[in-house]
Amino acid sequence: MKTINLENYKLNEDEHLDENHLPVCNKCGMKRYIINPFNNQIQICLCKCQKANFDEQQARFESQQLSIKIEKTRFLSLLGKRYQNVNFDNSELDSQNIEIYSKVKDYAEHYEEMLNKGLGFYIYGKNGVGKTHLLACLCNYLIEHAQACCFTNFLNISENLKEAYISKQEESGVIEKYSRVNFLIIDDLGKESFKKIKSDTENLWLEEKIFEILNNRYNNMLPTIFSSNYSLIELSTVFGFDKGIVDRIYEFSSSIFEMKGKNRRYSVYKLENQ
Repeated sequence: MKTINLENYKLNEDEHLDENHLPVCNKCGMKRYIINPFNNQIQICLCKCQKANFDEQQARFESQQLSIKIEKTRFLSLLGKRYQNVNFDNSELDSQNIEIYSKVKDYAEHYEEMLNKGLGFYIYGKNGVGKTHLLACLCNYLIEHAQACCFTNFLNISENLKEAYISKQEESGVIEKYSRVNFLIIDDLGKESFKKIKSDTENLWLEEKIFEILNNRYNNMLPTIFSSNYSLIELSTVFGFDKGIVDRIYEFSSSIFEMKGKNRRYSVYKLENQ
């Protein structure tokens, strides 16, 4: 509140003077002043109309700021254009996937608790059953609630690390980027088996960096969500994933879900080519 000097006070169009020659709102009839009981100084204050107008402007400003934050979050999420409009409500559900959709939606709706407890999950199933689509629904939910998240895979992370190394930039920036985001969603784990695409030396270096990212997130209790065509046992025994990485993934995962169903990609292909 502001102390006023009656001699310099200019009456507004929406107010009049009361019996004390002090401002009153024309609309709500509320006094726009108070008299300080300790020093008898007159101080201006907001009437109901002004308070409502201020609250409306504040709400509009906060909404605009939230929209800006959401768009920034969406850009930084790395979620591809194909999946930017998918959500839990517009997804095709059937008897084989409705339960897992319900569980992941419940996880999304309790994202604050999941973040506070550092809880993630691991989802696996055959190719084309909708794992990426489901995790994109989760990612979009987090984005709409302005939660910093990143949707990626080990290959992209590996390429980011490699590019930083080749350009002689600090790889620590890449590591920090993936280590600090609130929710890290790693899709299609196993497709990019290091041993298929890298030399032994580079493979060892990348595995060390990947483990560093996962270990940072584990120590800081930040949720990490994984999807794969393979179970954790298969990642280790069939694809030779580093045991330390597989162990960290297991420790991250408060739940491990197997997603079943038909190959939706193949069904769409058949429909388009009939």
